[in-house]
Amino acid sequence: MCTELFVLDSVQPTELFPTPIRSAGIAFIQTFYQLGTTVSPLVFIPNKHSPSAPFLLVLLTNSAGFLLYIFPVPETRGKKLPDNMPGEEPHNLVTNAPTTGMKSSGPFQYHDRIRTMHAVA
Repeated sequence: MCTELFVLDSVQPTELFPTPIRSAGIAFIQTFYQLGTTVSPLVFIPNKHSPSAPFLLVLLTNSAGFLLYIFPVPETRGKKLPDNMPGEEPHNLVTNAPTTGMKSSGPFQYHDRIRTMHAVA
């Protein structure tokens, strides 16, 4: 279960974060991975009081992580993932010009438009 949650936590953020902040969001999650790795040896300190205490602590933290992960995650199947922040106008990544009003003419629409502008100039 723990390994599956770790893998899903690496895959799911690409669907949760909009493109402009995706790398920052994944870096934020990775920071907590590193923090967990740093703190994990401290799990065995309660072993002095009870031999089963470290296992109960791991069970509680994994259960809390599972509950925090499984319930608030929205379903993204069949939905278009956002390419911009809410309230932000989409921009052409090549020219940084607003893309509103542009009609899609295929996968190379932005590059064709730039080539056409260079050919005219």
